[in-house]
Amino acid sequence: MALDSGTGPDTGRHARTKIDFATLIDVANEFVVIANPDGLLQYANLAWRTALGYNDDSIDSVLLLDTVRPDHRQSVSDVMHAVLQSGAVLQFTTVFTTCNGISIPVIGRMDCQSAHGNPTFLRTIMREVSAGEDAETVLHNLQAQFDSVFESPAIGMAIQDLNGRWRLVNDALAKMIGYQPSDLVKMTFRDITHPDDLDANLDKLQRLLDGTHERFQMEKRYIHRNGSTVSVILTVSAVRNRARKLVRFVSQVQDVTERKQLETQLLYKASHDVLTGLPNRALFMDRVEHALARIQRSGGQIAVMFLDLDGFKAINDLYGHEQGDRLLVEIGRRLRTCARAGDTVARLGGDEFTILLEQVSHPSIAMEVAQRVRETLRYPIMLGEHVTTISPSIGIAISFERDDRADAMLHDADIAMYAAKRAGKDRAIVAKRRNGEHDSYPL
Repeated sequence: MALDSGTGPDTGRHARTKIDFATLIDVANEFVVIANPDGLLQYANLAWRTALGYNDDSIDSVLLLDTVRPDHRQSVSDVMHAVLQSGAVLQFTTVFTTCNGISIPVIGRMDCQSAHGNPTFLRTIMREVSAGEDAETVLHNLQAQFDSVFESPAIGMAIQDLNGRWRLVNDALAKMIGYQPSDLVKMTFRDITHPDDLDANLDKLQRLLDGTHERFQMEKRYIHRNGSTVSVILTVSAVRNRARKLVRFVSQVQDVTERKQLETQLLYKASHDVLTGLPNRALFMDRVEHALARIQRSGGQIAVMFLDLDGFKAINDLYGHEQGDRLLVEIGRRLRTCARAGDTVARLGGDEFTILLEQVSHPSIAMEVAQRVRETLRYPIMLGEHVTTISPSIGIAISFERDDRADAMLHDADIAMYAAKRAGKDRAIVAKRRNGEHDSYPL
């Protein structure tokens, strides 16, 4: 094995930063190996295992030197000792021997990680050298591979024991959740997993322990050191020895917090009214459907209230659309104060609002809320330099039958609202069902 200090101390320190433990990534062509100071393999990527004839993760009892051709073992040993003693990044060439006795010449780079007082690990990335290929070109390409693979700040990596305690973590994972690597190796994944995600994580981990699965992937949340939530995609793989005994887990963690926040924002925009921030028709109907499903299981009643503002068009025409929008925003705010905890206030569009009242034991409860709405909306509203008042016409539909549907209840409430308009406005009317027909009457 030819030993080369590479590009000097400064570059070596820079390279150690770049390849910090992300060597767990299964790059397509390069060989990636992690070993303890004695050369006992801790991890070998798919390319290395396939090339040398290891078709699974059964490398727990394999020494790196055992895979090197006998006439190159001493030079490999010299490089390992030099890396451990100096902490430098060393370039080298050597020859591996496959399980079938075939020689594979390689060129690579080796460094070690021993930061924060953690156990030292030797990390190596190598590439097979073909006949006639220039070694300098291979090294140049290998360095380019370092740059593309090991500088990704989005991938957190860790080795965990069977109790879930981290044996080794990379800086990307530590930074992702706000800890130092030296802090995390004193903890388990349970300590920072969001409580709502812990049971699902433990269930999937148990399947690895039982041997029913060799790998799982899940979306979960960590609790950042500052208390915020970090959303990630976690991939955990089982590592077994030659006897097929489970010995450790390898985890890859991708931070998707920004993506989840964007999804939440998009979902909010798709389900809420842009002007008032209230739920829109789609979300309101979905909540009515869920409320109906609950009362079909456990009994009870719900009510749907449909409101239309009396004289809104005249106010909008008199003061302009901007002031009309301000009026709608204020109406939405006041309606929220009238609703009970667990109820839903929504804007369907224009000057039409709805309220879902859950746990309505008697129609009089819905009428009490309707009266509160009427009284709240009577207070004057400032629109720029002008003061105005407005009243609602309210229709109410009460669930009575087990086969009630959301669209039917909204239709009943709409009909009752128009009955309130015809009856003189500024009042509430409940739609009552009789023999499949609808009759509207005031309480």
